[in-house]
Amino acid sequence: MSDGIATNKVYFAEQDKIGRLWFATALGVSVYDGLEWANYNLLDDRNRIGFRRIKIDEKGVKWLIPLEITHNIKAEKGFGWVDIPLIPNLNGYNNQIVASEILYIRNMPVIAISTEERLYLLINDVWQQVNIDKITITGMKAVGNSVFLTTLKGLWKLDFNSELKPSITRNVFGIDEPLYAVSLPYGENKGNHLLLLASDWFGEVNDGKLQKYNSELQIEFNTLASQYRIAEDKHGRIYFGTRFAKNMYDRNTRRISPLRRIQDFSSDGTASILIDSENNVWFTDLRGIEKISYLPFRIFDKNNGLLEDEVTAILEYSPGNFIFGHNSGYTVYKNGVFNKVEFKAGRGDSQPASRLLDITMDDKGNIWAATGQFGLVKIDPNGGFTRYLQDKAPVTAVFYDKKYGLLVSADFILSTFNNSVLKVHGSPDLKRNYRKFFRIDNKVLVASGEGIYEVVKDSVVQITTGNNKLDNSCFALFKMSNDTILVGTDDGLCTLEGNKIVPYHSGDFTIKKNIYFITKTPEGSFWFGTSDGLIRWDGKNRVRDYQTMDGLAGFELNRSAAVVDSDNNFWVGTSNGLSVISLGRMEEVINPPRIWFESVESASGKVYDLKEDNLIPYNDNSLYFNFRGISFVAESKIEYQVMLEGFDKKFYTLRQTQLQSIRYPNLSPGTYRLIVKAKNRLSDWSRPTYSALIMIDKPFYFKIWFILLAITSIFAATVLVLKYLLSTREQTRLEIMVNDRTKALAESEAKLKDTLDNLEEVVEERTSQLEYSNKTKDKLFSIISHDLRSPFLTILGYSEMLAEDIGEMDVTTARSYAERIKSASNRTLELVDTLLEWSRLQIGGLKVEFEVVDLNSIIDEICALALPQAKQKGLTFTQFVQGDISLTTDPSLLKTILRNLVNNAIKFTNQGGEVKLNAFVTQGIVIISVEDNGIGIPKEMLSHLFVMGDLKSRKGTADEKGTGIGLGLVFDLLKLIGGEISVKSTEGEGSSFTVEIPVDQPLSIEEDPGNKSS
Repeated sequence: MSDGIATNKVYFAEQDKIGRLWFATALGVSVYDGLEWANYNLLDDRNRIGFRRIKIDEKGVKWLIPLEITHNIKAEKGFGWVDIPLIPNLNGYNNQIVASEILYIRNMPVIAISTEERLYLLINDVWQQVNIDKITITGMKAVGNSVFLTTLKGLWKLDFNSELKPSITRNVFGIDEPLYAVSLPYGENKGNHLLLLASDWFGEVNDGKLQKYNSELQIEFNTLASQYRIAEDKHGRIYFGTRFAKNMYDRNTRRISPLRRIQDFSSDGTASILIDSENNVWFTDLRGIEKISYLPFRIFDKNNGLLEDEVTAILEYSPGNFIFGHNSGYTVYKNGVFNKVEFKAGRGDSQPASRLLDITMDDKGNIWAATGQFGLVKIDPNGGFTRYLQDKAPVTAVFYDKKYGLLVSADFILSTFNNSVLKVHGSPDLKRNYRKFFRIDNKVLVASGEGIYEVVKDSVVQITTGNNKLDNSCFALFKMSNDTILVGTDDGLCTLEGNKIVPYHSGDFTIKKNIYFITKTPEGSFWFGTSDGLIRWDGKNRVRDYQTMDGLAGFELNRSAAVVDSDNNFWVGTSNGLSVISLGRMEEVINPPRIWFESVESASGKVYDLKEDNLIPYNDNSLYFNFRGISFVAESKIEYQVMLEGFDKKFYTLRQTQLQSIRYPNLSPGTYRLIVKAKNRLSDWSRPTYSALIMIDKPFYFKIWFILLAITSIFAATVLVLKYLLSTREQTRLEIMVNDRTKALAESEAKLKDTLDNLEEVVEERTSQLEYSNKTKDKLFSIISHDLRSPFLTILGYSEMLAEDIGEMDVTTARSYAERIKSASNRTLELVDTLLEWSRLQIGGLKVEFEVVDLNSIIDEICALALPQAKQKGLTFTQFVQGDISLTTDPSLLKTILRNLVNNAIKFTNQGGEVKLNAFVTQGIVIISVEDNGIGIPKEMLSHLFVMGDLKSRKGTADEKGTGIGLGLVFDLLKLIGGEISVKSTEGEGSSFTVEIPVDQPLSIEEDPGNKSS
């Protein structure tokens, strides 16, 4: 079990809620999930020797206790390991930590650690020492809000009052003799039931009563070892020991078994004992990690008292007493004691080959055994045996029947042996390899190497025919409740149909291995002993194949070695030992592996948590799934059924070693969910476990917002065209009106000549206004005819190309065309917005609506809209607002003002430049500045920068086009909301526009007639 762990020096084991195992080691921590190891080196300049214990508390926090008290305790809460402060003033003491515990009191962790003669507590992040009068502490166990302490002066208890002040009760339950370890029995969590370990006994306290069990085995207790352990599994087996020796006590058999190197363990002792959630037992020590898996079988072999490992036959001759056959003799198990008997020939006789092949007991209690070349043997369970038929060897089968008496196969002839008289049945020339007798329907049938025979009165009749030697090589017969006769053969499981032996099938159930015995146990299971393991079948669809990894002593079973005893235990003899299973435990549910979804990783390397819903970009849609089935019952044999809902149509099966290959490439946009089932060798399939939702996003050009935007852009373009036509019509009407006015003026020239001097100023003003209007209209028509035409041509051109060639072009080309249409549409929409604001201003249709607004939110919005444009040009865009600013203004007009200023700054700033938007309040005035380090403004343009129509538009640093009306619009809008604007600019160095707006002003304001244009 140490393959993959960073060091063999392992001091403690703990299991987390997921099911993973955590080990405290000489280097730090190692984690095992049944498939992979993860090792974490946590040594530092202070601690170079490792950690004594790891504790995972009720909140999932992991605590790592060092070997010495002068080293830091470490805690891990999901974001890395942190050091707990050291205990102060520790010089001059023995600093080895003997025991430690973590408990929660009032939802606060309390740490208890001890050396041999000192006890320390960490409460409220402050260490304090508890006076124990230099009594040696050997162990501790937290139960609720208390800690039980084992000492050389008995069992003590540490409690806490309402103020978290500790107190000690000595000699709890009246126990005052030396103790070395304390723990809780399996499934217990109260302090009235404890397991205790002393130097020459172990035991338990239940409701204040102490029950001692003599250890029987010598355990070396050394107070310098400071490692004493006791634990119980769910079957009542108690494991206990020290670093020098470990043992197991079975409550059911009341026997103690050593668990030492002689029993194939890597070491005699243990540093810790862990019973995991599947009832596996884990031992750790300086040689690594060992595991005793949950095994349905108990094993007996030579080490337990048998004459030999192989068991060829079994007989329970009285309740609880057995005879086990071997190759060279037998073992009598009587009253819990093994007695070995070897087959030895009499003095002067040669020693023939022997093997106890079959065994039976007659109605007088005599025990008879067929022992091959050694002949027929009558066994006395109290000692000794008597040989018969040595001259008729080999004796291969024996069976007692009330009708025929003792039937034997001697010298390949079927006979009866009654009152020491051998009587041949049938012809003495009919020699067959008779293997086993069976009584079925008041008939005595015999399985042989040449088919099936029936004993009929004084003869033997063959009832099967056929030329298939494997089918006719029979070992076992069994009649089912539906009258089907099962036949165990060298060709697998067969059945008797008439006089033919044919393969047996029941649905998908069949067996192709050599079958040596067939039996049915009281709970209804059929058992088949084969040449490669033991098979259990419920008669329907559940099949279990038990192998040596499941506790079966050997892989090959013997035909006469299957017995259900008087205590409902099922005994089977194998080529390498004796196995027994309690049928009362057979229906114990073996839980399937626990599914742990870890993560899903995209091809770009981004990792997503499978326990949370995730949205994954459409262009990162190749996924690798990471999950585990956590089980430590033959973990290498775990199987999985996996299906990606939304992609797979059905489950597919994987083995544990294939988990690294769960990859789904190029998933289409949609919603998916991983479904996993798992099983280990002895469990059923788990229920399906579902991951969180995995959503692959759609490309933007397939999204509704983009389609709606395209439709909106086309609609807006149509509206603009109509608006242009209407404007042309209005221009014609105005020209006619001007001509009419001019004609009328000419006609009245003579009449008004005397008043011309008085009206000259008025006429000049009117003329100026008309010239301004004409310039403005000319500007509008120029924008409409030129600036609108270009994006429309782009939209129409690429739209026609998409419509004609979309079926043939690839996604990249289509995406490129769509992005160009989108860019032209955005440009058109921006131009239309500016023209609409300008036109509303010119005709006096712009209504100012004042309200209290949050300047911070408006600036955030403007910056969010401008940031993509700035990033596209490679600009640095920053904003700064001094505190939270509120003012009374029209939010829509303010947004238009700031948007135009920010867009201009971005437009006239070179790549790599910087644009700043700052705002603050001083003396009741909001100051907003937009600064850039762009190309600046020529001096000749500054004087009429805000005059609508006088300024020609300039292209931006990236050839961006403009309208030439933006700054004029800003100037007019500021006047409407009571603000002012100023500019500072140096050509080639940049510009700074400053806007000043009063914080407080009336919620309505008289519109300045001078702001209107005719």
